[in-house]
Amino acid sequence: MTPRLAAAFAYWVRLVVSRAGWFTLGTLLLAGLSLFHAANYLGIDTDTTNMLDPELPFQRAYDRYQQEFPQYEDTLVLVVQSETPETASEAAKRLVQRLGAEKDLIKAVYLPRGGDFFERNGLLFLKTEELTLLVDRLAQAQPLLARLADETSLARLFEVLAQAVGNAREGGLELERVLAEVDRAVVERLEGRNALVSWQQLMRGEDVSKVAREIVIVQPRLDYSRVMAGRQAMEAVRETIRELGFDDSEGATTVRVTGKVALQFEELISTLEGARLAGLLALVFVMAVLYLGLGSLKLMSIALVTLFVGLSLSVGIATLIVGHLNLISIAFAVLYVGLGVNFAIHFLLRYRECLEAGEPPRVALVTTGHHMGVALTLCTVTTAIGFFAFVPTAFVGIAELGLIAGTSMFITLAVSFTLLPALLELTWPTTATKPGMALSMPGWTSRLLALPQHHWRAVCWGAGIAGLAAVALLPRLQFDADPLNLRDPTSESVTTLIELLAAEPFTRRNLVVLAQRPEEVAALSERLEALEAVDGTINLFDFVPPEQGEKLMLIEEMELLLGPVLLTASFTPRQRSADDVITALAELRQALRDSEPESGSSEVTDRLGEHLAVLQERLERDTAARDRLFDGLRHQLLSTLPLSMQRLQMALQAQQVTLDTLPDDLLSRWRSPDGTYLVQVMPAEDLGQLEAQRHFIQAVRNLVPEVTGTPILQLESGDAVVKAFQQALLYAFGGISLVLLVILRNILLTLKVLVPLLLGSALTGAVMALTGIPFNFANVIALPLLLGVGVDNGIHMVYREYYVNETVSNVLQTSTARAILFGALTTTVSFGNLALSPHRGTASMGVVLAMGMILILLCTLVVLPALLRSR
Repeated sequence: MTPRLAAAFAYWVRLVVSRAGWFTLGTLLLAGLSLFHAANYLGIDTDTTNMLDPELPFQRAYDRYQQEFPQYEDTLVLVVQSETPETASEAAKRLVQRLGAEKDLIKAVYLPRGGDFFERNGLLFLKTEELTLLVDRLAQAQPLLARLADETSLARLFEVLAQAVGNAREGGLELERVLAEVDRAVVERLEGRNALVSWQQLMRGEDVSKVAREIVIVQPRLDYSRVMAGRQAMEAVRETIRELGFDDSEGATTVRVTGKVALQFEELISTLEGARLAGLLALVFVMAVLYLGLGSLKLMSIALVTLFVGLSLSVGIATLIVGHLNLISIAFAVLYVGLGVNFAIHFLLRYRECLEAGEPPRVALVTTGHHMGVALTLCTVTTAIGFFAFVPTAFVGIAELGLIAGTSMFITLAVSFTLLPALLELTWPTTATKPGMALSMPGWTSRLLALPQHHWRAVCWGAGIAGLAAVALLPRLQFDADPLNLRDPTSESVTTLIELLAAEPFTRRNLVVLAQRPEEVAALSERLEALEAVDGTINLFDFVPPEQGEKLMLIEEMELLLGPVLLTASFTPRQRSADDVITALAELRQALRDSEPESGSSEVTDRLGEHLAVLQERLERDTAARDRLFDGLRHQLLSTLPLSMQRLQMALQAQQVTLDTLPDDLLSRWRSPDGTYLVQVMPAEDLGQLEAQRHFIQAVRNLVPEVTGTPILQLESGDAVVKAFQQALLYAFGGISLVLLVILRNILLTLKVLVPLLLGSALTGAVMALTGIPFNFANVIALPLLLGVGVDNGIHMVYREYYVNETVSNVLQTSTARAILFGALTTTVSFGNLALSPHRGTASMGVVLAMGMILILLCTLVVLPALLRSR
């Protein structure tokens, strides 16, 4: 079989050379048509949920949830952050109003914790004890609020505080906290900064150091006819944020964007940027390695033309057989640069070796075709097997890459034996050898290359010890199933989501259960909340507060307490003369000096007194700065009071809440049009740890097998990918072994080719374990691919030594070894450039592939010659 196949390649090359011009023109024309077709029809799928087989059980469960509640999918999450709840709430309302008007780009926008319904009925969602405590606080604050309602000014505030301090805190409202907030505002003002006082936090007794945050959910209209479906919506949202002045990182109020649409949009950008950078650098480095290996600009140019044509044809085939690229297969171009040029390197170095042996150019081409056809065909099959190994698995994302890349290997073989000899015939009509281009090498290099054969026993023992050590480390390898860890860690969507997950409960950590009847919802929630792994549940009926009769009575009491004056006052800050403010400031200082230490607030009063003294001294020293200081203080101390009182006035209008009075947008988020109810299940533990995640999921799944949600997607996806990796590794190894056995027809020789390959793969896994590099959704392709690519080195060496009819004392001193070395270098530098990608998944794939190629190359060049010598 082998001689006949070699003769067939020789015949084909002879035919190509005889009609070199026509073959060149036809191939280039076909490549142009292929590029044109790809430019018009090749798309990009950025949805990571499409990376796995949609028929997997957990995928079907999540798909049903998406169909029932589509408003939770493909959303943007706007995180409004401000120094007070009042300013955060106002900013969120402005965002909702502005974005709601963008009907062409925004399908829906809502505040999960806001809106008219929650502003009016928010007090009903407090526990009865909390509401009672709020009534008591407002009773204490009533005198202070009444005097500020009459005149909301900085002078009046100082006067009221001075009276409260002097009257042993008859002003109420936990005066120590009020004085502490005034002190903070004064200090910030003296240092030239703003620090707003939140009257809402003061009246409710909330932690004033906590960052105020509001969440706005935006459901954009996505244009799937574009490569970046969410670009227009993202641009509209960012433009709105800029127009409202919320994009300044140093501003009092900022808005940051995250959510599935933002994550996918920024991930695609980082992936494309990484692929573009890696592709450019790969081309530069490959050109350098080609020139070093081939020693000729003309040969290098021919190799690059062949590479580009092969890539063009492969992209066209990808358009036909798959139709799109995904976030993993985008790296195909970089992978192809490293792999596709190997064929040209082996062909051209062998061709040059024939020329140096004195053969005429045409004869050298035919001889090269005869000698290289079988080896490169075998390499094509084994490399394709490494890619195709993922096709039968459930990992659709890499299966698509495997299908595209595996098919491209056969295209590369065809181009290498068609366009390459045609170009050589057209551009290399006479002699190909220049003085100084012979394959001579220094004596020390020859001695070094002879070591594996001379000391083959030591090499074999060393390889065995290294292999055992590597296998012992393999159990330490981990798989990272969190897709968030694959994305650019500096992107806004990722940093915002990480901060959000760390700061407060977020639905990304929750599980989802669907129920068909109201009574089923109640029963499920009760049983789920009894689980130790569950912190609580949320369902539609939780939006009907309990004990409403008692709470409404407390709200009525609150309304009577505040009275009509407070409930109608605007609390608009006004300006009094500087002299009035200075006089009131002096009164407050005097009251603080006269306050008794046993009052319980001596530390606060002393500190505030000292800072007010500094303020008064500055006012006396710099009279021109008075207005600026007073305007700043008035804004800091009083600007949130009108907002707080407006929200309080709104909250006092609460009415009985029933299912029938719930707003439609709230109902639709918890009950689908066909009557399916949504129950969200919150974890009791931090799901950052894999064991906690498994425990939470298993506990809920034991009760409700059909449960779904992001934690299940992550866990089950990781398990599915690990299984796909194991299957692909088995398929790749089995397929490669079978092909080697069929072609070589020698079990021992097949084993000798496989041993360096397995050793290099094991060492790659060991280095990953030692350096803490986990497998993930992107780099999991590495080992099956390394098996397919790495075995090519052994194939070339064995074929040169056993099947080429010539006398070779040491295969390491031939053009074959040189081609193996430079071919592996081009592949390594090409793969390695992926490590520079801002997309961490792509970067990890580049690191693992480059590292694996180097280790397999070393094993092939050192261990395989020793094994061949052992015959």
